[in-house]
Amino acid sequence: LIERAVEAQLIAPLAEAAAELALWQGDGLRARAEVAAACERVVGMPAYISRLGPILALGVRAEADVAEEARARRDDGALATSRDIARGYLETVQALRDEAAAHLPNFLSQAEAWLAQCQAEVARLEGDDDGAGGWYIGGEFERVGGVRRARLAHILADQTLSMWNPGADGPVHS
Repeated sequence: LIERAVEAQLIAPLAEAAAELALWQGDGLRARAEVAAACERVVGMPAYISRLGPILALGVRAEADVAEEARARRDDGALATSRDIARGYLETVQALRDEAAAHLPNFLSQAEAWLAQCQAEVARLEGDDDGAGGWYIGGEFERVGGVRRARLAHILADQTLSMWNPGADGPVHS
């Protein structure tokens, strides 16, 4: 267990940096490979949501980038692959959020933030934007990127949080 904990602390930041660099360079497939390699070694330790969340969110982001390219090429097979991979990462983040809610309340706000980011990237992957390149997201979260947003948020095209803050008083299913 100690070896896995140390590995999560060392491997995850390196993988994050490699995937982020690949995305910055416009190489979604390389980012996909970096995230997949990291997930094989790190996923499965709910107490490390601070390490897993960024990796999984980068994975969904990479798939959204790959999906944009696939859509431009009209490559339905590549688009379907990106959807499947992104949904797998999203389901993992949802499970981590549920685990945090049930047993690790100190990690719940982090888990909810990463879940909200993954949901926004899945919306981008699906091509569901606000008409200006941004996305509206809804779900059971209290924060997005560390900023208080009750269950609804608007992510702008530059991936920043808009000032829009309606604050839903019940669950939002999007």
